Amino acid sequence: MTLIPGISNADYHGDRTSLSCSGAKLLLKSPAKFKHQQQHPVFKDVFDFGTVAHTLVLGEGDDIAVIDAADWRTKAAKEQRDQARAEGRTPILVGDYQQCEQMAAAINDHDTARQLLAAGVAEQSGYWQDEPTDIRLRFRPDWMTDLDGRTLCVDYKTCASADTDEFMRAAAKFGYDIQFAWYVTGLLALGVDNPGLLFVAQEKEAPYLVNVIELPVEAFTAGASKMRRAVDLYAHCTETDTWPGYGHGINTGTWPAWANDHQPTINDLLETAV
Repeated sequence: MTLIPGISNADYHGDRTSLSCSGAKLLLKSPAKFKHQQQHPVFKDVFDFGTVAHTLVLGEGDDIAVIDAADWRTKAAKEQRDQARAEGRTPILVGDYQQCEQMAAAINDHDTARQLLAAGVAEQSGYWQDEPTDIRLRFRPDWMTDLDGRTLCVDYKTCASADTDEFMRAAAKFGYDIQFAWYVTGLLALGVDNPGLLFVAQEKEAPYLVNVIELPVEAFTAGASKMRRAVDLYAHCTETDTWPGYGHGINTGTWPAWANDHQPTINDLLETAV
């Protein structure tokens, strides 16, 4: 297995010669959005919070700039935030940083999460060639470890709820199935036998509950299908230099069943009462 340590987040995410899992998920929504985000990187406070939490939990990541302010509304706080980003550091408000510290401490109270993160390597980057298209693909597991002789990627997710069923719904919504297929496929391409992916999900509100979750095999199957579509789409867009949006014609969608009016009529109520 060949994974490359020491590549910065900025260099990894700024790579325009390969396709990542996050890029694939955006491509499936719209190639135009993918191309736009490549040219105009997005910064959000919620992303910074997750980045800082990752750094404190995993012990590795970009430098952090703790801003001594209650919020970002003042000119001084905004200037410090912008300066930190220009210097390649992740800005975070002091209150949010303290919250991330408490979250990192809570990880140690979960036996399985603590065991998974006790020994391993953080933020290594892997690259391989997709055989059908010859497109270069990349992945960057949060954490790599061995458990009972099996190589595992461990992905740390901050979330509103770490309940198993709710996490499954979030996984379907945010494309964690694609990530499952992407990481396992990458490890297989690098010569790893029987690799796996586990999620360490942690809530962002006290008591910062933790849940270690493995997606079912049907998630891998669904993710692998979407992964194939995304890579083929990227190959086509790259070859033709076309990055379409939603089309220029008139689109007719499917009306969702939950939006229908199921309120009973007066006749329905009268029939029920008889």
